[in-house]
Amino acid sequence: MVDTIFRSPTEQERADFRPIGTRDPINEFRAKIAEEGQKAIKIGKPFAYKAALDRFNDSIKDAVEKSKRKHGYVKFEEIKLPNIDLKEFSDLKNFEIVSEGERSDPDLTKRNPGLDVRVKFTKYKFKDYNGTITVMEDGSSAIKRAQEKRQELDKEVKKK
Repeated sequence: MVDTIFRSPTEQERADFRPIGTRDPINEFRAKIAEEGQKAIKIGKPFAYKAALDRFNDSIKDAVEKSKRKHGYVKFEEIKLPNIDLKEFSDLKNFEIVSEGERSDPDLTKRNPGLDVRVKFTKYKFKDYNGTITVMEDGSSAIKRAQEKRQELDKEVKKK
């Protein structure tokens, strides 16, 4: 037989306790970033996920530092989540095009015998950030273009 011991939680344990299902503001913001990123990708635009997350983190750090200076410690009630316009991170005005081109997609080519499927891509650089973001054409559009090109080549061969 197993004895069960029950005890009251300490103050520290109560402070650290967070019930299951509570909303974490940071994770909520990350979900908003991901949602906005998906919207941008669907319409073929780049989205600077890292830049958006950095802006959010910087805003939170600033609020924490301000609270520390004011009170000598962090008052979490005072820290407000920043209101950041996420559309800025998919606006093409904030990007510069690094390169554009096409590349062969071996997987789509293998799945579509007789076609050389080439996918268009554009590499962007977000302002003041080092890395690049690549936006690629969706597979169905690339297959459609490859089929049209194949039909044109077949017509030319029949004419000769």
